[in-house]
Amino acid sequence: MINRSWVEIDLNQIRENYRIYKEQLPEGMKVMAVVKAEAVPRMTLQKKPAR
Repeated sequence: MINRSWVEIDLNQIRENYRIYKEQLPEGMKVMAVVKAEAVPRMTLQKKPAR
């Protein structure tokens, strides 16, 4: 027996979420999206020195 699965991704919603996160971050802070093995999205913040 083959178990099949799929995922549907709303790219417009991802863009909107990114915009909202980005507005709340300090200058120079980056956003990195990660998809784990269980396919559960996580957002990670990484500090970058300002130039």
